[in-house]
Amino acid sequence: MYRKVSSPVSVLIILISLGAAPASPASNCAATRAGAAGNSEAAPGASRSAEVVVMVNRVRRIDVMDPAPDPGADFYARVTIGGVEKTSTVRESRNDVAPQWTFTREVSTPTVPIVIKLFDKDDSGTDDHCDINPLAKERDLHINYDLLAGRITGDAGGVRQKLIHVVGSGDDKRAEIWFTVFHR
Repeated sequence: MYRKVSSPVSVLIILISLGAAPASPASNCAATRAGAAGNSEAAPGASRSAEVVVMVNRVRRIDVMDPAPDPGADFYARVTIGGVEKTSTVRESRNDVAPQWTFTREVSTPTVPIVIKLFDKDDSGTDDHCDINPLAKERDLHINYDLLAGRITGDAGGVRQKLIHVVGSGDDKRAEIWFTVFHR
């Protein structure tokens, strides 16, 4: 059964009689800001961390990386998330591979810079730095991930948890890469 309540004081009396403590006006304002637009983000100024994940789903060689006899590319990736670089394992003698390399980093900022680099490992000499950037004279992908909006911007663009495909621009040692970015 419902009763019509005639005043704010009546609401307060009913809440107290039910054992519910009324919230202070300051906490009501913070809760309203945090819950605006249906999200559960913390109120402005509050520190909140998240684990950013970059997953390299697939890489494919376009140009020959090594002189004949060329058994195939020995791909590995280096991914920098918020200034910390990590290196994957090597996938040997494969020109098209779906490695599912996963790179993670805990961050506490709403926007995170990410750099993705791809290499072909060589037994002798220097490893080949593959071109995965769609811009001329650039090899690496420089992107930014906005955790609040779920958007990826920079040399490649997309949205959180959606596969992004990028092809090198035309410099030598071109490759293409498929990757996803998200946070948890």
